[in-house]
Amino acid sequence: MKSIFTSLLLFMTLMTSAQSFSILFVNDNRVNSSNTSLMLDNLTTAGYDYTIFDCAVENRTPTAAEMGLYSLVIWYCSSDGVGLQLWNGNDTDNAELMAYLENGGLLWLMGTDMLYDRYTVPTTFGQGEFAYDYLGIKEYAAQAYGDDGGLGVPQLDVQPTPVATLSPITWMFTTAWWVDGIIGRTTVQPVYKMGPESYALSQYYSAIRFDSTNTRTVSFFFDPSIMDSDAHRVELMQQVIGYFMLTIGIDQQPSILSDLTVYPQPASKESGLIIKNLPTDNLTTLKLSSVSGQTIISYCTNGESSYSLSTDKLAPGLYLLTASNGKTTKNLKVTIY
Repeated sequence: MKSIFTSLLLFMTLMTSAQSFSILFVNDNRVNSSNTSLMLDNLTTAGYDYTIFDCAVENRTPTAAEMGLYSLVIWYCSSDGVGLQLWNGNDTDNAELMAYLENGGLLWLMGTDMLYDRYTVPTTFGQGEFAYDYLGIKEYAAQAYGDDGGLGVPQLDVQPTPVATLSPITWMFTTAWWVDGIIGRTTVQPVYKMGPESYALSQYYSAIRFDSTNTRTVSFFFDPSIMDSDAHRVELMQQVIGYFMLTIGIDQQPSILSDLTVYPQPASKESGLIIKNLPTDNLTTLKLSSVSGQTIISYCTNGESSYSLSTDKLAPGLYLLTASNGKTTKNLKVTIY
């Protein structure tokens, strides 16, 4: 259900969503509405309901009480980097967001210029500063394009983490500009690193997970709307939101995934593959990867119970088929001869 945020709707949500996982999507993007629309469409495709708080419409930040009605706050800045309500529109710490996090709130923060809106490169943070205490940032170190000789970052490479497995993240463009590179506190868990290894800023991270005493945050210092495909955005959303759901004890796994099968096995290049027993009431991302981890095919189901996959262009060998609904993952070995 998509709706503009109102006090009445908040009251109704409080009454009806206590037993469910609810999402507040904070739109803090005034410069590119098509990016917001794309993210919301993909969030719907991923299978999640949400309520929208539009900072431009409301002309303010959501309050701690308003955010506290939801299981997860997704705060989306896109490529906007001027006067963000993340910083109250005036480059100060957001006391409402801090209070929400202090009360155990979950936050997925994302945007290309959200740090640049308030800080210069480089900036080092310490105890008592929001970026350090709640996001886990030690240093805002670099920006793609601005600090790499005008190249832009070609990709982001996943790090060992329960948050996401999609890798690499690539773009609808050859490279992405103005993606932020940060250095985290020692307790931070990196999620995505600038890549590949040969890239000039590959020592920096562009997505991190940070757990503090009361809260858990995941910060993406890039805009997922410029990723290379809808299917990959949906897959990433399912993985990250699935991670948050598991942190509060909600297992969104449909047991039907255990029935998923691949036929025939082994398969010839001519025969193709049929993936059977897909859940028709739950969107599933299918990914066929080489043994080295390279993604060969990625597809997001749309309610179909089976999916036919052509193998005529695949080299003989062993592959891994991964089925994920953001709640659980099932891996199947696939052999092509």
